[in-house]
Amino acid sequence: MPGKEVKRGTLVLEDLTKIFLSWPQWQELKARFELRFAAKPDLAAFVVNLANVSRQDFEKKLGIPALAERIIYNPYAVIR
Repeated sequence: MPGKEVKRGTLVLEDLTKIFLSWPQWQELKARFELRFAAKPDLAAFVVNLANVSRQDFEKKLGIPALAERIIYNPYAVIR
């Protein structure tokens, strides 16, 4: 949030799905505000876009096999 010198305070957002930030932007936002969410999303799955990391390495670092079952790596390949 360049240009805005807001220090601390609580920022309430509707839910996590409304946020489109890069990792550095997210870190800056978290450093400036205490973040709260008004709604907890009911996530059926996570869509993961891997760049410069293999699926195998990602799942190894994830460390939660049950969570790996809820990941969609290419949403366009999902057959309904």
